[in-house]
Amino acid sequence: MQFFIFSESKIKSEDEVIFGSTELGKLKEVLPFKALASLLPEKKLTSGRKAWLSNEGEIALMFLKHHTGLSDADLIEHLNNNFAMQLFCGIRLNKFERIKDKNLPSAIRCRLSRHLDMDKFQQTCLQYWKGELTGLNILMNDAVVYESYIKYPTDVKLLWDSTSWIYEKMFLLCEELGLRKPRSKYLNHKIKQKSFSKRKKKSYKDNKRRIKQLLRLLDKGLGQMQIVLDHYHKAKQNLFIDDTLRDSFFTRLKTIRTIFTQQKYMSLHPDKKSPDRIVSLAKPWVRAIVRGKENKPVEFGPKIHISQTDGINYIEHYSYRAFNETKRLKSSIFNHERIFRTRCTHYAADNIYPTNENRRYISAKSIYTNFVPKGKVNKEHEAQLKQIRSILGKQRATVLEGSFGNEKLHYSLNKIKARLEETEKLWIFFGVMTANAVKIASRRESQNNRKAA
Repeated sequence: MQFFIFSESKIKSEDEVIFGSTELGKLKEVLPFKALASLLPEKKLTSGRKAWLSNEGEIALMFLKHHTGLSDADLIEHLNNNFAMQLFCGIRLNKFERIKDKNLPSAIRCRLSRHLDMDKFQQTCLQYWKGELTGLNILMNDAVVYESYIKYPTDVKLLWDSTSWIYEKMFLLCEELGLRKPRSKYLNHKIKQKSFSKRKKKSYKDNKRRIKQLLRLLDKGLGQMQIVLDHYHKAKQNLFIDDTLRDSFFTRLKTIRTIFTQQKYMSLHPDKKSPDRIVSLAKPWVRAIVRGKENKPVEFGPKIHISQTDGINYIEHYSYRAFNETKRLKSSIFNHERIFRTRCTHYAADNIYPTNENRRYISAKSIYTNFVPKGKVNKEHEAQLKQIRSILGKQRATVLEGSFGNEKLHYSLNKIKARLEETEKLWIFFGVMTANAVKIASRRESQNNRKAA
């Protein structure tokens, strides 16, 4: 019989000791996995193969994806062969044990998007890191667009994608029902579209002509599809066929009808814009956000209002439709004080925020800002206030705006490749929180090194 000075459960294996000194080991120490896992419902015991990961492990895998920047398939491949990644996710595979499901991260992402409250998830992380932050009285704000992974939208591309989907699905339904395919010029237009897309230069008249052709073809296709669907419903009622059409089919069909209506309106009224315009058939929730930047005037994805305190970002507002970020100043200060339980005394934002309404609110709360003053200036305190404005302005321009590029380059937020609206939102929240966790881990390591020295 062996006796241990410490309990056997507290004795770490050699791999665990090595893991503690790795980058992933230090990252795991700064993440509140138990608190985050408590936000999810407990997994029910079911028959069949045991789940690979617990709730904590699933959340850890999402952090791991954004930290490594790997695709879903490559992430599983590395997880099978890297003991540090396994310990980060709370598992340890046997020598001949392998996870073969390459779609496991995607399935976990879908589950978390259904059950995980993103606001509570964000607040849990911020409360856990609150003790390691300094300057909680300083708040900085700015807006950013994290673009969705879609092909650059044009009217011709959008109409052709809708038309090809309608006719291909209609031909499959006709084959299943034993119906004769309706007459159309779809194959001729398929050749025309290939020729049109190969042109390097397309004039305004060429685009307008092609749009009118596709509108006529899509209008005819929608009418023919309705006739085929009537046959389908009759056959289903008579039990000749099984119900093979899913809700996603009718959702896509509804989207195409909306696209046709919007494009028809813009074709008849070239000087007017269609409200709430759809720009992607695959992601109909995405909208065009006009940013006015020199290299990228329009971006396609959710517009997000970011708040930052001591270099740590958190999402204050999230929307796929354009909004005026200057209207978010009051709510940003309110949310900052609610989360950190500290009064905001210093505030920094870019030049569009200092509206008269915001200036009155800032003055009433006696908050120092980087806003250029209006009217008469108190000469006694002008030198000190100018220095405060300079420091806040530099901090906003370097730390806050620099963090956007860092998140896009290193934490998979350059192009959001999630396919659903809910998973896209989850992707962004995990990317931002992963970047924060890396900063916290780096600061903690620096503090430990200074203490050791």
